[in-house]
Amino acid sequence: MNIFLNRLDNLNIGERSFEFIPVDIKKDINIEGAIIGTNVEFIINNMNVMDLIKKTNLKNQIGVNMYNALLRKPMMVCFMPTIEEEFIWSKNECDEKYGIKAIHLNNFAQTFSIGSWFIKDSCISTTKIYWLNLFSAIIHSLIGKWQ
Repeated sequence: MNIFLNRLDNLNIGERSFEFIPVDIKKDINIEGAIIGTNVEFIINNMNVMDLIKKTNLKNQIGVNMYNALLRKPMMVCFMPTIEEEFIWSKNECDEKYGIKAIHLNNFAQTFSIGSWFIKDSCISTTKIYWLNLFSAIIHSLIGKWQ
């Protein structure tokens, strides 16, 4: 399972979540996604996938303070199934294969923040982006990687 996390600073949605991928499109692109508020469950196939994030090595990779800051803020979360080839890919191959998806998902988060600014003159920003793979334990901090 691949998880894309994009922290949304200055967004106040409380303890709510909003799925942003229509049901009929989810099947075609094989991605689950939602904007998650703080302390909210994100249920996929009767399982809270936010618990999966807490069981990764992300806290050790980015540090306790950054990890706690990530969980205290709303975030855009996307889940994509792992494909069999990922088990033999190197970190560079994963970057190449998933880079384009990460760019598009980050562009969506940036568009969301700009759209929010137009509607409410807010200052929502996306400053921290992470890509996690639960099976290969590869965790990428994507800030600045493809900019």
